[in-house]
Amino acid sequence: MKEGKASYTADVAVAFRAAESMKPENKRVCYDPLAKDFLSGIYGVIAGSPFLTKVAFWYAERLASTMIGTVVTRTRYIDDYLEACIDDRIEQAYGTEKAKAINLILCMNRIGNLSGISLDRFLHRISFGRWGEPRQEHSMI
Repeated sequence: MKEGKASYTADVAVAFRAAESMKPENKRVCYDPLAKDFLSGIYGVIAGSPFLTKVAFWYAERLASTMIGTVVTRTRYIDDYLEACIDDRIEQAYGTEKAKAINLILCMNRIGNLSGISLDRFLHRISFGRWGEPRQEHSMI
């Protein structure tokens, strides 16, 4: 693995999570809205094209369906487990009513963060780089 660059395994895992997240809500096992932002190289190019994405889905499901299933299922299990642990701890610390309020605030915060990020990118694109923030390259170290 090169310094400052994600490993091939990490790139493939994030590509599988991004691909699963692009499926319709009633057909996906897990949802990682940020996975697409971590795609780099060829995976980023594929994700940017609806046609290439369909071809890649078809190819990956035939070539590596077991590996895709493993990554996606593991992601769902970890997400569900962490969410349950966090909810239990919040409820233990603050009680049921306050825990519900805290979860509502956290949900609103996530929605606000995602919409703000999308708006920045949208503004950057339509203003030809004069407004908003450009897409940043992420590195997983």
